[in-house]
Amino acid sequence: MSSTTENTFKAALQQAIFSCAASLDALKASRTQVPQIPEDNPSPEDVRSDFMSILTLLYARSTSLTMVLNADSYSAAREPLTDIARDITRLAHCAGSFSVSGPTIRSEAVWASEEVIDCIQTYLISFTRSKATEASRAESKAALMLRVGSIHNTIDRIKASFATDNRAAVVKRWQSDASHIEDATREVKEMIEEAGSDDPTENAGDDFDDGWGEILDGQASKLTTHEVEAAKKVGVAIHEHNWN
Repeated sequence: MSSTTENTFKAALQQAIFSCAASLDALKASRTQVPQIPEDNPSPEDVRSDFMSILTLLYARSTSLTMVLNADSYSAAREPLTDIARDITRLAHCAGSFSVSGPTIRSEAVWASEEVIDCIQTYLISFTRSKATEASRAESKAALMLRVGSIHNTIDRIKASFATDNRAAVVKRWQSDASHIEDATREVKEMIEEAGSDDPTENAGDDFDDGWGEILDGQASKLTTHEVEAAKKVGVAIHEHNWN
């Protein structure tokens, strides 16, 4: 690879990595900013369609880039790298445009964008490190295939599960929250049941020190009567919240 080709390739790679970092910063900052309606006021359907299209493009770009990098065709890598840098910025901008649909689906778009961009950034940085450490060609190829597979899986999962509109996003969020509440209810119930049992074999392993006792300051005993009553109240509160 000539010095000119190498410098051009490095510049394109650096720009793509910078685009990932800048877009992630912008998405993170957008969480605390007041959503702005785009000046062209696109329809919710158009915004979602654009978002899906950009994800599809990034899937294809990452595939193309992997093919040329595995072939050591660095002169051909400039175009997919430039395209990735541009589409990363477009994805972050499009996520913000979901403000025309509603806050919940906008949040979902921001989270999804962050996940995809983070995968791509990891892919690009992983390749850079493999070159810096002079990893073998086989090792570099294996690492690239692993990383691009992660990008593909992430994009496929997001496209398959992304909410159709803000109402669907709200239902999706509620179902996720309900699942967490059910887990919490189950844990509280188990704590209460454990406190009420008198199984003499429970303390048979007390002499075994696995290190956890240090974290708990040796307080691995059952709940006290007062703690059981408090746990029951928590369980009732969680149950009522889950069904209201």
